[in-house]
Amino acid sequence: MQLNKKFLIFFLLLCAIDVGHAQKKPAEYVNVFTGTSNSRWMLFPGPSLPFGMVKLSPDNQKNVWNGGYEYTVGSISGFSHIHGMSLSGVSYMPFVGDPISGGEYPKLFPGEADGPFGNMCTAGYRSRYDKKSEKGSPGYYSVHLMDCNVDVERTATKRCGMSRITFPQSDQRHLLMDFDPPTEELTEILEVKFNKINDYEIEGAITSTNGYSGKITTYFKTKFNKPIRSIDGWQYDAYTGKSISYGTAWRRKCKITKKIDSFEGKAKSGVVLNFITSAGEQITASTGISFVSLNDAALNLKTEMEPFNYDFHKVEMAAQDEWNHLLIAVELKGSEENKEKFYTDFYRAFTGKNLMSDVNGKYTDMCGNIQTLTLPADAVYSSEDFWGTQWNLAHLWNLLAPDYAN
Repeated sequence: MQLNKKFLIFFLLLCAIDVGHAQKKPAEYVNVFTGTSNSRWMLFPGPSLPFGMVKLSPDNQKNVWNGGYEYTVGSISGFSHIHGMSLSGVSYMPFVGDPISGGEYPKLFPGEADGPFGNMCTAGYRSRYDKKSEKGSPGYYSVHLMDCNVDVERTATKRCGMSRITFPQSDQRHLLMDFDPPTEELTEILEVKFNKINDYEIEGAITSTNGYSGKITTYFKTKFNKPIRSIDGWQYDAYTGKSISYGTAWRRKCKITKKIDSFEGKAKSGVVLNFITSAGEQITASTGISFVSLNDAALNLKTEMEPFNYDFHKVEMAAQDEWNHLLIAVELKGSEENKEKFYTDFYRAFTGKNLMSDVNGKYTDMCGNIQTLTLPADAVYSSEDFWGTQWNLAHLWNLLAPDYAN
């Protein structure tokens, strides 16, 4: 009798393990860090939706041909919202301390990947991060920034990114917006316009160009859950498009304007958003993106974020559900290792393209003219895949996601 009980318990445990495997959802097999070393700008660990306009991810490389995130680099210089072929823009970086007058030089530059870090005057705003704290899954990313002792979480909808930032005890809590962060393909910032709408909302437009995308303007609107105490701006007047020395010349040529409500600049420039929070208090930033207009960026934000009441967890869960809905098109039998490989590759087949049209159907065509979609079309995507049709992605999309392929 005792033997039968032991056998029954063992059998039930086996069943529970088997059921656990059977109930594991496809998105849980995806490893968002696979392929993020020695890779392209479009391979990133941060959250996005299938062919999403927003790909909100950490950056830690210099402005080189690939740029973006390198898995083996142990520091982060910012979190930008767009990682498409030759498309970039809207980077936020948390900072604790005084980024303007702390030390001999202002810290309004990214710094080197291998340091120095901390409070040294040549360190910049870059921070080392705890690799063990870094977590990612379809629709979610989190990391602990060591040098400023800040926890950062990210999630996204199709056209919006959402950040949740937990600051330590300090009277110097900031979000830095560098309008010319290191990106792919040596992007040049032609013009920047920034405006504070009220204590909780900001908006802006960044016009850039490179050898592939031509001239393009990225519009954004960001809504915060906490009031902005004040805003400072900076412009480096000696920038020529070449490498910058962040020594004495940077200090002399970097012009800083405090307590501003609007800003216009170009090239190497940015703003510092200053906040007052208590220890452990979280700031959430919800950012809508558009390639058409400021009004469309605001409309994208309102349409995609208000249904979730700007709740980070709800946005994260919706993103995971959308990925599972797509990935479940293929049901696998086999080893857990092979499932991880397959679903990771399946996931990557839907993160390279960028949605280019807004919720109202407007988009900017390749001649710079604003157009409106007409049925049966319901979206416009970037065409990053056409140079590599030998990858057979078009056939995969036709077979498994005809709604996107159409």
